[in-house]
Amino acid sequence: MKVAIYNLIASFAFLSLGNSFRLHTTVPPPLRVSSSLSESNYGNDAVDSCRTKDGISRRGAIAACAIPLVFLPLTSLAAETPPENYECLLDLPPLPEDQVRIYLCRHGQTENNRLRKVQGARVDPPINTNGIIQAQNAGKALSKASPCPQTFFCSDLQRARLTAEQASSQINPQIVPKPLSLLREVDFGPVAEGQPVATAKAGMEATYAAWAIGNVDYRPTGGGESGREVLNRAVESMEYLVKQAEDSPNRCVGAVSHSTFIRILVGILLDEPLVKTATRKIDNCSITVLDFPKGFKTQRLGPKDKLLGGLLSRAPPDFTLDVPICTVVRTNENRHLPEIPLGELLPSRARDG
Repeated sequence: MKVAIYNLIASFAFLSLGNSFRLHTTVPPPLRVSSSLSESNYGNDAVDSCRTKDGISRRGAIAACAIPLVFLPLTSLAAETPPENYECLLDLPPLPEDQVRIYLCRHGQTENNRLRKVQGARVDPPINTNGIIQAQNAGKALSKASPCPQTFFCSDLQRARLTAEQASSQINPQIVPKPLSLLREVDFGPVAEGQPVATAKAGMEATYAAWAIGNVDYRPTGGGESGREVLNRAVESMEYLVKQAEDSPNRCVGAVSHSTFIRILVGILLDEPLVKTATRKIDNCSITVLDFPKGFKTQRLGPKDKLLGGLLSRAPPDFTLDVPICTVVRTNENRHLPEIPLGELLPSRARDG
């Protein structure tokens, strides 16, 4: 009875406003990029109001009273964590007949991630309880995607393999992910590995900065990969996965890799400056969606392209990189993921849950 009274009062208050007050609660979807060399962002919806000469929004005040009345019976629900959206990939554009699709995921959370420690290519912890839940959620989202991947690849590091196993099992328990070393995390050398992020940050930033201005042969102190090696490996990984997707009945594959590798790969595909792509957010078990023409068509980037600093690049004059033509459909899709308070562990779930 109380609910009915609340709703009656609230409805009357809102009807009295006419069209002069408009409330939007639309949450913009994740970033979508419609072509290989461009990207777009979604702006925030505006909220209109009606003010009197004294600056007081009288109708807005009525609405402010009405809004709590509408939601009062649902207060306990509003305080709960929003449900994970396993249908977050259903709004992807259809895959054109002459293209293939790669669903590229980052691995699930590890204890190093939770404790803010670098793991890179040389430290290989398993995923933790949070990571298992994230991986299962990613698999549930992929199971509803169209097309749905039936073949999975993963970096040969343990955290990627375990993520791929958990995710693919949500689609078909018979799927066995195939290791692919080309998808490994970028190797920043022994100095950074296992160190707190705050400690290793300066050295990693120095390496990234050198690559970003075109010093592609720079190698981190104590060993590790050069920028040229990372760029070539990223392109090779996509060439291999595109061929595998072409051989798949539904023209798609799933793959699990690592945050820095995915950032650099997206930067390559967009010819985006590495200094910009370094800050791109790639959450644990987020999904990046890439569409490629069949046949792995490429375009050549030179030493003065934006990827390595543009006109100010110090790349060798003869440097070239044949990058695949690609539509970056979506990056960092994360609506399927649970909310995890910083540094905390979620309670475990049943493995098939």
